[in-house]
Amino acid sequence: MKRFNKVLIAGLLSASFLIFGCSGDASSNNKPKPLAIEMMVTTFDGKQSEEEVKTKMDAVMKAYNVEVTEKNYEKCASALINLRKAVKGVSEMEIIDSMLESDAGKNGVSFPDQAALSAMALEEK
Repeated sequence: MKRFNKVLIAGLLSASFLIFGCSGDASSNNKPKPLAIEMMVTTFDGKQSEEEVKTKMDAVMKAYNVEVTEKNYEKCASALINLRKAVKGVSEMEIIDSMLESDAGKNGVSFPDQAALSAMALEEK
């Protein structure tokens, strides 16, 4: 049953990204406003600086071909926060680090799919 819930979470995240979109040209020079980053600093588990969150979010979004915009920061952060709530004991930054380590974006794996896979893998450790 626990495995079914994880698969359901991954499916819902994928569907939400398809419906609301979280993609685009990762090479965009669009400079997002810092509001979403500020929200992540206060909402993500742990204590990290705005610079650390922005650096890692930019890297993971680019690695998974997600355009770095304010709107996509919000969508990706929401997905990470929902995963943290669904998968106990795993922080958003741990999920991001796992996503960066796996580097599956170069093989076509989407941000929401890898976020869910990383969260589940971290929970099993």
